[in-house]
Amino acid sequence: LGVGFIFQNPMGALNPYLKIGTQLLEAVQVARPTANASELREGALHWLAEVQLRADDETLRLYPHELSGGMAQRVMIALALAGEPRFVVADEPTTGLDSHIRREVVGLLHRIMATGDLSGIVISHDLPMIARLCDRLTVMFRGRVVEEGPIDALGDPDSPNHPYTRELKERAEDLAEGRHSRRHEVGESPDSTGAVVARGCVYRSRCLVYKAS
Repeated sequence: LGVGFIFQNPMGALNPYLKIGTQLLEAVQVARPTANASELREGALHWLAEVQLRADDETLRLYPHELSGGMAQRVMIALALAGEPRFVVADEPTTGLDSHIRREVVGLLHRIMATGDLSGIVISHDLPMIARLCDRLTVMFRGRVVEEGPIDALGDPDSPNHPYTRELKERAEDLAEGRHSRRHEVGESPDSTGAVVARGCVYRSRCLVYKAS
């Protein structure tokens, strides 16, 4: 089972000393170790086209610093997929992108994951993106799972969501509408020492439902 990883910061993940073509050729060779130079180049151009970048030698000759944020993220996606994995981990794949490029990248991921023999995990605070790309949702707070279920329940107003999930939904709606957050954080700050809460819900120090009970 091959695993691909789409890193949160493509500029930090791409090797600044190597051209895009060199990095793509290495990734293609993982899936096709016996391929000759011509076949590797063909594979690299194929993945550039798949992520909707210009598939030619000029693009292969570019260094990471010559890419825009959106282009770098697309190259990062191409690198993750060029090894032909069966599973992909996408860690905040739209961080730092403007709204237009973010929509394009999410659309690209949706197309690839919907049409290919590919599954994966998307790690993000962007609930609308999660809702478009995923079938199931796992909500975590301070490293602990507080809720898990089908993604359809996220948009169901009658769903008994965990208070932290409701908080995330409200904030996503506020951002979408350009509003300030409806409430401020209350209670204790997350424990930076890594101590594990022995009993009860890890969110209770900030939970308005718990404090009202």
